[in-house]
Amino acid sequence: MHVSETEVLSLEGVGSVNGVPAAYFVLRHGTAVVVSDLHAEGGLLAAGCLRRLIAAVDPDLVVVAGDAFDALERYEFSEPMARYLAGLLGASPSLREVLVTLSAGPHDPKIGGPYRRFRAGGVAVTAVGGVAVIRAGGLHVAVLHGDQLLRSGVLAALLNLAMGRGFYESLARRRLGIGPGPLVVMGHTHLPLFDAGRGLANTGSWSWRPLIGRPAAALVVSAPGAGGASARMLRVRC
Repeated sequence: MHVSETEVLSLEGVGSVNGVPAAYFVLRHGTAVVVSDLHAEGGLLAAGCLRRLIAAVDPDLVVVAGDAFDALERYEFSEPMARYLAGLLGASPSLREVLVTLSAGPHDPKIGGPYRRFRAGGVAVTAVGGVAVIRAGGLHVAVLHGDQLLRSGVLAALLNLAMGRGFYESLARRRLGIGPGPLVVMGHTHLPLFDAGRGLANTGSWSWRPLIGRPAAALVVSAPGAGGASARMLRVRC
């Protein structure tokens, strides 16, 4: 994959984190929005609400932390899927990159390698399996779906509800051996979380589910070219 020096996102390399595939990126400038658990094929996605958020923030990069699709586990990630995902996010003027960390469960398609990259009009769409580590100025953000520990998102959510918010995210962090430096951002549980002290975030879900409804949230990462970076969570009522 060739990414020019002028583009928003560039790939530094691929590897693994405790046996889980990992890809390493640099966000060169601008703003990224991280969301998760769209379950787009399930018919319960608040697509208009998601597009309004993207339009309001006008990011350069949108990251989807897994379960972007529904019931596509038998297929490989393809160019039509990339176009569909880019179209789902809307035509924000600044949007140039979409990055999706595919889940390993019964929702997302697979990839036949460390990553796949397609063009969807003026937007580049990159899919990775496992973990995407993004360096934004001095901030490192590790994005994953979070199903490496428990395949069932329901069980992961119940564990958090029983043991306290962030318990499952902390377990996943330790399982992957991610140290205290990076901000770890997950989905999977459908329960939003932002704990800057522990370096943990969960961007909830944009698809309705029984008992918990649609707890939509988004993490906004700003990476000024001067090297400073910040992260904040937006809770969204759809």
